[in-house]
Order: sequence, then structure tokens, then C-alpha cells
Amino acid sequence: MRYMVSMEYVAIKSYVSKLLFQIQTEINISNSDECIRIDRALHMMRFIRPLCDELRKHTVNYQFRDEAEEIYFFKELKPEVVSKYMYYNKIYVIESKFPTGSEVAQKEYLYNELNSLTFYFSRNLDFYEYYRSKSTYLDRYYFTRNQNDLRICTDSSHIDKDPFILNRI
Repeated sequence: MRYMVSMEYVAIKSYVSKLLFQIQTEINISNSDECIRIDRALHMMRFIRPLCDELRKHTVNYQFRDEAEEIYFFKELKPEVVSKYMYYNKIYVIESKFPTGSEVAQKEYLYNELNSLTFYFSRNLDFYEYYRSKSTYLDRYYFTRNQNDLRICTDSSHIDKDPFILNRI
């Protein structure tokens, strides 16, 4: 079953579009799409974080019209905003730990970071493939607040990130 955007989902989509427009405007103003240094990454993190908090507060108070709208929000809309923060955060972390030593040490550091990212994706390969293939058969479990199957979500790192987690277990 595909979850399409119907006219009734316009309100939440419009809200997220407004946040994304603010983020893109700030990226354009600060030229943060070019070679990003630590100060630019930190600036963008400080800019985006309150928008993510605003989105979370809005979501807590928002009554989804149905399960399809909730899935659409958590699968399609929210990741667009949160991924911007995650992107700049990762750049900040990599740049803040970047060695000042030899070129060999710097290359080794970057290879280790690349290996770390590869390991993360391989650890989450099932979800990554599910999401990238645009599958929908597990959407209820992955992208709604009141459904959870601990056999699917075995990684406990998410336990403190979602205010609805107590309702999900």
C-alpha cells in the first residue's frame, strides 16, 4: 500500500515546507553548501536545532487525521528537516576531531570516519534497504507513534529520543 499526499495533508506538509525554506535560505545566505568548515557547521546546527525543537513541539500537539498521514509525516517530511541537522552535526564532529598532524594521519582519520559510516549503514542495513526501496509493508511499525514490534526495532539507542516511546513499548 502506497501512502500518497492527499489534499487533507497540506497543513502538515506546508508547515514542514516553511521550516525547510528557512533552512535553505540560511544555507544560501551562509554559503553552507560549499566547503563547510567547523564554524559554518556550528552556525547551521545552532540555526536548525530550534527548528527541530519547534517541529517536535508541533508534532506532539498535532492530531494526525489518520495513520497514512502519520506515516507520511514520519517517513517523508520529518526526515527532510532532521537530516539537515544530522548532516551539519556530522561535519562538525569530523572537523572538530580532525588531526593537525601529517597528511598520513589526516588520511587515516578520514578513512576511519568513512569506515564508521559504512559500519553504521551495515548495522542498519535492513531499515536502510526498506526505506530506500520505498517499501511500505512495515510502515505502521517504523513510522507511527503507537505501534512497535521489538522484534523489528532491536536497537535500543532510540529509547530516549522519542517522547512517545513509552506508548510504543
